[in-house]
Amino acid sequence: MRFYIDGNNMAGAVFGTRGGEAPRERIFLFLQGRRLPKETTIVFDGPPFRTEVTGGRIRMIFSGNRSADELILSKLTKGDVVVTNDNELGSRARVRSASAMSVKDFMVKIEPKEVNREKPAREEDIEGWMKVFSEPEDGG
Repeated sequence: MRFYIDGNNMAGAVFGTRGGEAPRERIFLFLQGRRLPKETTIVFDGPPFRTEVTGGRIRMIFSGNRSADELILSKLTKGDVVVTNDNELGSRARVRSASAMSVKDFMVKIEPKEVNREKPAREEDIEGWMKVFSEPEDGG
């Protein structure tokens, strides 16, 4: 199962901006620090603003003279996942036996699990917490 991200769509959803070089670079760097599925490709519209890049589990490619949607659709195989908020792209992916996932659902999937910082992390910490939160022995 491979994941294809509609890059400009995700940049707009995450950062509220569309097009240009800065949002593309920014979303790529943002994704590098996340728990991504093994084969993840982010596809941007238009010519490359830099050479194609692979970093960690993500690869960044550009659609050149065709749309990113068309490039994504041409690469899909059964079981692949398209990450987009574009309903038309999602429908077209499903016709090709792939699935579609919203940007929001994908972000939930890749966000690092939050560590509960209220609980003590080590055995020694438990004793300290017990002293802080226990009632005084003299009842007052």
